[in-house]
Amino acid sequence: MPKKPVFLDKLKEKKVVFIILAICFLYIFLKSMIYLKGLVFFDEGVYVGMAKYFASAGKIGYFESIRPLALPLLIMPLQLIPINPLITGSLIGLLLTLCCIPAVYYSTNKCFGNKTALWSAFLFSVSVSIIMFGSYILPDVPAYVLALLGAALVIERKYILGGITVGIGFLFKFPVFIVIFPLLAYILIKEKKPLPLIRFGLGVAISSLPYFIFNMFYYQGSILSRLFKPLIDASRLIENPTWVYTKASLWIYLAQIIITETIAVLLLVFALVKNIKKHKENMMVILACMALFLAYFSFRVPRYDMRYVLPVVIFIMPIAGLGAAEFFKSKRKYFAFFVMLFIFPGIVSICLFGILKEPVKHDLFMKQIIEEYNGTVFVTNNGIPLLYSKSKVELMPGSNLGNTYLTYRENDNADWFIFHPDGYPCPPGDDICELNFKKKTDIILSRNNILNCGYLNGARLIILTKDKPYISKEECTKKINYYNITSSESSVFIRISSAGFTLEGDVQNKDALLEIINIAEDKKIPLILVLTSSSIKPNNDAIDFIRSIPEEIELGVLPIENIETNVFINNIYKWTGRKITAIAPLGDDWNKKEVSIPYGINCSIVGSWDQTILPVNKKGIDLFVVSDWQRNEVYDYETLKSWYDILYDCEDEIGIDIPLYLMSKDNFIKVKRFIDYIGIKQEIGLSDG
Repeated sequence: MPKKPVFLDKLKEKKVVFIILAICFLYIFLKSMIYLKGLVFFDEGVYVGMAKYFASAGKIGYFESIRPLALPLLIMPLQLIPINPLITGSLIGLLLTLCCIPAVYYSTNKCFGNKTALWSAFLFSVSVSIIMFGSYILPDVPAYVLALLGAALVIERKYILGGITVGIGFLFKFPVFIVIFPLLAYILIKEKKPLPLIRFGLGVAISSLPYFIFNMFYYQGSILSRLFKPLIDASRLIENPTWVYTKASLWIYLAQIIITETIAVLLLVFALVKNIKKHKENMMVILACMALFLAYFSFRVPRYDMRYVLPVVIFIMPIAGLGAAEFFKSKRKYFAFFVMLFIFPGIVSICLFGILKEPVKHDLFMKQIIEEYNGTVFVTNNGIPLLYSKSKVELMPGSNLGNTYLTYRENDNADWFIFHPDGYPCPPGDDICELNFKKKTDIILSRNNILNCGYLNGARLIILTKDKPYISKEECTKKINYYNITSSESSVFIRISSAGFTLEGDVQNKDALLEIINIAEDKKIPLILVLTSSSIKPNNDAIDFIRSIPEEIELGVLPIENIETNVFINNIYKWTGRKITAIAPLGDDWNKKEVSIPYGINCSIVGSWDQTILPVNKKGIDLFVVSDWQRNEVYDYETLKSWYDILYDCEDEIGIDIPLYLMSKDNFIKVKRFIDYIGIKQEIGLSDG
């Protein structure tokens, strides 16, 4: 058989390069439709803030431990040049995604051949998911492409290099490590000896070790806690359900993938039917990685996020490319290319988005004043201001507005609070939550100085200042098209937690409890008395005491493990005639698990940070009087008074927790004085007391 001329191989290589470049330009064209709309993600600001933190050695920006470091370190040098970080960061994001196209080609080529690889690169470049989430200052797409590349290198038996690639992917996105498990299983089955496993593990260690060394020096605590603190904190955050996000499920993600990646999914199925025997081994590795990602985000991560399908979509592409190569091998290739181009729903949807979608609102003046802020630090609940700030930032997203506002007021160096009102969403259909938040917003705008209001890359922002006001509340709400309501004075309630029974059946610390009840009743402050669930039957004195508690005081229950809460509630009603209508979890947090609420309970009292999905109304505890649980100490009167005054300027209802068992004589004097102050403030309704 005559040897194939070398120039033909070179010509073929040039042809492949030309096709890859054409695919890259196609991607740039489609992505430009999205870029022109000015869409910016919250996380982009966080990554730029981290880059500024590293570039300035911690003097400006923001550091968040739960995020991997590769992307912030990659864009860190760009923070030293006087160009808009959003532009430079997006350019890096675009280059990373463009590099992903030949990486997908290479990975598929090693598994299924050149023609399949070209189709896979094409399908990747026109994927709705990739176009929507690629080329931002986000690590998802390059991270999971590195996972795919690592898998391909392992299939190619380049175990050390494959491990290094997976480790680098981990430095972009922690869940990349999921692919380690199917790859280890593949190596073990394939090689049947430990040395290849060791080589792969060595590769992973080589690239990921610097990150763990950084953890050792940056964090404090035991060796294990320092090494794995970011991973532990990140998993706790994303593996807890919250009403802020739609609940995840396998069916939601499958539906999203099928709808957005219709052609790729059909080609995947076609490839499995036609080529499973021929490419069984390689297909099984890719499918195993895909299945593990899908299972993790469906079952371990309760919150739904559109970006969580990206690893599945990326691992679909090699097999979908195989399906495309098989399906079109008998057709004229140019005809097949244009058929795919015009029927591909991703291209149609992206073009429609580019034509019909209005650009996001962006006030240049808002951007300018954030860039020119010369204070030491500002507090915000939104990541986008970090793109433009040249100061240190306290970023505090989450549901606890009171804590964020308290941080702003307590920090003497924080002159601004950049408030994103849409960052505190309510559960779908919860009209009470929405009304309460409108009241909170009105209180904040009415009782604080407003510097400016406007839009920043689509985010509606309000800048509060400790300096003199520049615009009125009415001007502010008009500028950002925000509802303008008039709220009533802030209200308050006290939770007494929690009254238990002694072995003799008497109420614990009854004298202190009675004094608190009398003081609160005299000051007309609503009380919720929480009883500790117990199997001990109260004696007659305790029963008479509970009966004598004024009807205005609501009774609650603190569930205890191995004690039937329903039985305790029913017994209290049977013995005293009093209904328990509230419930409070241990630690003031349901730990974001699905909660079964006993019959008759209509309210849960929790810490204001708790975002657990509950079937009943919630009351938040904003102020805890205890300063040290171990030493049984409460805060001094001036501290409690100061915090209450601050919360009064942002909360429509302030919840205060008083632990009954800590009411020693000294502690009770402080608490009594504080309750007196609350009563005075409630009477006169003035923030200055």
